[in-house]
Amino acid sequence: MDSRKEEFTNTIQFLIGERIENLEANSYSTIEELSQLFQAKSDSLNWKSLHFLNIYYTLKSKIEGLTSKENIRSTTNINKALTKIQKSEFINYLNENEIKPPEFERPATLEKLVYLFPVPAVLGTMLVCTYYITKHDYSGWIYLLGLVGVTVSVLLIVLTAPLKNRFKTDNLLDYAKLTYTIKHKVYCKQPNTKAQLIEFLTDELEVEYGKRFSPTETIPEN
Repeated sequence: MDSRKEEFTNTIQFLIGERIENLEANSYSTIEELSQLFQAKSDSLNWKSLHFLNIYYTLKSKIEGLTSKENIRSTTNINKALTKIQKSEFINYLNENEIKPPEFERPATLEKLVYLFPVPAVLGTMLVCTYYITKHDYSGWIYLLGLVGVTVSVLLIVLTAPLKNRFKTDNLLDYAKLTYTIKHKVYCKQPNTKAQLIEFLTDELEVEYGKRFSPTETIPEN
């Protein structure tokens, strides 16, 4: 059975999205040492994995301000944490700060329906038309009924557009990384700070151990 430190070592690499070769629990003793390993790895790559921290803390700070809560974490469900009005304020804030956010989506079930509906609507109509042409000698003009399926599909998209008030991902961390990915070439020019990295590692370590560690405090195995 893995120790807490081993669990954290695996988890933190997954959360950051960067695997450090041969990184094990005994590779570091403190948050300070771990931060140096991650920073060195990020600096050596063209894809600056840690630069998403700038966006992450911008989002986190704004959400804390909107909700008046200081316990917003990387795993916070932002779709549940923010009201419809707060979501609009949040997006306006990002736009004002020249951060390109992912577009809103419809509720999950409706979003699937909107994108799956055109297939049976159009294809189904065409198959029915083909049946009547081959079996009952209908004119080829009947294929124009396919436009009905197209029209209904377009109407479904347009009429449900006002219901697009859901973030593409529930998780704050995933949303920050997605936002970073959309315009990586722009955002990667803004390096993360050492303080941001240490704070992120400290927050996630607290989740694993249930206590707050200082950057130079030795992390126990369990």
